[in-house]
Amino acid sequence: DDADRAFGGVLAVFIVATLPDDQPLLAPATRELLETVHETINTTPGLASTVSLLSVWGALPENGAAMWQVLVPESLRARLWHEPTRQLLITARIRDVGVRINRESFTALDAKLEELERRHPGVDLRLTGTTVLASRSVHRMINDLAISLGVAAIVIFFTLAFAFRSLRFGLISMLPNIFPLAFTAGLLAV
Repeated sequence: DDADRAFGGVLAVFIVATLPDDQPLLAPATRELLETVHETINTTPGLASTVSLLSVWGALPENGAAMWQVLVPESLRARLWHEPTRQLLITARIRDVGVRINRESFTALDAKLEELERRHPGVDLRLTGTTVLASRSVHRMINDLAISLGVAAIVIFFTLAFAFRSLRFGLISMLPNIFPLAFTAGLLAV
């Protein structure tokens, strides 16, 4: 928890930006896009510590962006820019504060990235990474389980009401069946 707080988060979140074929990597439009994505991430609650090719260019001496391929090791260049697919990788950090809270941050960031795509025609921005995918999967799983519990309660009620041929007995016999369902729903909520 201390490391999580000190570093602004230990979970990685990735944004993959695909540039249009006619936009050179060192074009002013690319720098503007990266600056805007950095600002968007840093103003999204919960997200911090943005790193991308812009960070590397900023750490190089003056006019370093033009020389970045000479000054930066191949292993780092390959992590930030993939020439064949024209994709840039932007990394951010998020604290491990739970799926519900992180999902709110991801939803807000997704909406902001869609707006950026409209402002930068031809650019594709995709929020991805294990943290994002796991958050979405866990959220979907919890929703599916909640729906399953609700359907199970309804099926049990109608089965018992039919077996006893009485809605009243069906409701009364539901009480012992509701406790395990309520307990499971409570665990899901926790």
